[in-house]
Amino acid sequence: MGIKQSGFTLVEVLMVLGVIAIVVPSIMSISYVILSEQLRIYRLTETKRQGDYIINVMKEKITRDADTLFDNNTGSNVCDDAGDSFSSPGGTTFDFIDAEGNTFSFREVANNMVITDLTVLPTITSNLNDARVSITGLTIECSRKTGFTLPLVGFAFDVTFIDATPTAREGTITLHYQTKVKLR
Repeated sequence: MGIKQSGFTLVEVLMVLGVIAIVVPSIMSISYVILSEQLRIYRLTETKRQGDYIINVMKEKITRDADTLFDNNTGSNVCDDAGDSFSSPGGTTFDFIDAEGNTFSFREVANNMVITDLTVLPTITSNLNDARVSITGLTIECSRKTGFTLPLVGFAFDVTFIDATPTAREGTITLHYQTKVKLR
């Protein structure tokens, strides 16, 4: 009897290496695409979550507490009479006043949406978003149409995800929010 040798031939080893050379890059590229899409979904979800939170806080606070709008530039209430309308790009001139005379406002400060309670000293200011998103383009407007007893307050702003990665290959995600609510 002869000696029996076991092992792989050179052809078998080369075939396996060839298959691995084809399969591994395919798996890596598929994994990269999946991870890129997951990151994009995360950014979109976070942008939407924070934008929804801000718009809900603004709607609830204005609907629940605001009776009138005060223009800091003119020192008078706005939208008190039928047919009045006023717009404030940047949201820097309006304060909301409730039935007890308490004042609050929404402002865009350093790419943050802040709510400020101006009736207490020291003034309380709270950010409504965190550092992952920036807020731009805040506009507040009011109008009182003829025949309507309550004025409408409209507000709009943009929420943009802040991409801290050096390449930013996934693109910028910006969502626009706007709505109108009635004062009470």
